Amino acid sequence: MAVLCAVSVSVQAQISPAVTAALVPSPIGIVLTVGQWLMQDRRQVYYIQVQAPGDTFEQARQNAFRLAVEQAVGTLILSETESRNARLRRDEIITYAAGFVDRFEVLRSETTAHGYTVTMDVWVGRSQIAQRLMNDSTTTAAIDGNRLATQVDTIRHERSQGDRVMAAVLSDFPRRAFDVELARTQVTFTDRRQLQISIPVTIRWNQDYVRAFYEAARTVGREPERCVFSRECAENQAGLHYLWIKGRGTIMGWNGWVGFDDWARVQAIVTRVTQHRPALKITIYDTAGHRRFESCQPFVLHNLEAPASGHRPPRYMLTIQDRMITLDERYAIEGTRSVNFGYQSTEDLDRIDAQVVDQADCAKTR
Repeated sequence: MAVLCAVSVSVQAQISPAVTAALVPSPIGIVLTVGQWLMQDRRQVYYIQVQAPGDTFEQARQNAFRLAVEQAVGTLILSETESRNARLRRDEIITYAAGFVDRFEVLRSETTAHGYTVTMDVWVGRSQIAQRLMNDSTTTAAIDGNRLATQVDTIRHERSQGDRVMAAVLSDFPRRAFDVELARTQVTFTDRRQLQISIPVTIRWNQDYVRAFYEAARTVGREPERCVFSRECAENQAGLHYLWIKGRGTIMGWNGWVGFDDWARVQAIVTRVTQHRPALKITIYDTAGHRRFESCQPFVLHNLEAPASGHRPPRYMLTIQDRMITLDERYAIEGTRSVNFGYQSTEDLDRIDAQVVDQADCAKTR
């Protein structure tokens, strides 16, 4: 059983014409000035001065970068705990900040008894625009290799942490992604006088899971802009991959769209839902708690699956297209599962349990 808890911490930058001393302590360093957003080359960057320790100069420098980025754009802290058979298997903290170091200047480097301490001026950009801003040169032939390497390293760190945020939520698919509703059972006889129990079933997306999935996607992606006669806006949207959640309520913001400029994150979603096919597991117990019947059958979730009957449904709970994934929370799968009890006694039947599991787990329960 996995338990996820996400807390979004928003760090508000104070915009001031003057930079004043702040001395804000952090586990990885000290903020020496109150940060401020500045306009440079027609884009916003966040300027801040930080000091950070490390066992080596490079470690101290990386700690300073992490602190500057977290101060600029805030940090998502996600705690993931996994236990099985009442034993803790994994307890992990994932932190994510959607920014990167645009440029920096080392003001001072000192050797200490525990390693190194560096003091730096750091300019931070938002990761949503990282691909368009990589290595702006002062001349057509110049490349600032040190700055480029820093941009690449911090962007890769952001992407790696973002992948972990998405993976933590996707790991609960399909076990916690659906709700199963059972209607009143119907009992009939076959033409051979055998008892048959029909169980009406409705499968829906679990609203809490969809909310967590959307919040994680929005954290590592970006909400698409409404482009009205704006060429720059249209260029910014070009090449994006989209996630569209058709929500039952108003939890999805103005339209439930999230854009990704990173194909790997879209592919991670597709890989999870295609390689971990959901199945409906139905178990019937008697009054003594013994299992009298068990069925575990996959159901068609998305358009890439081929139905066993050969007839495709008019809608899907999940639609995967070239540059778009659509999750339809408003659509439910309805059907009836029939159980043939033959000539067995039914007087001690007690309850029916239904849950969605990974198809790979079906064989383990037989």
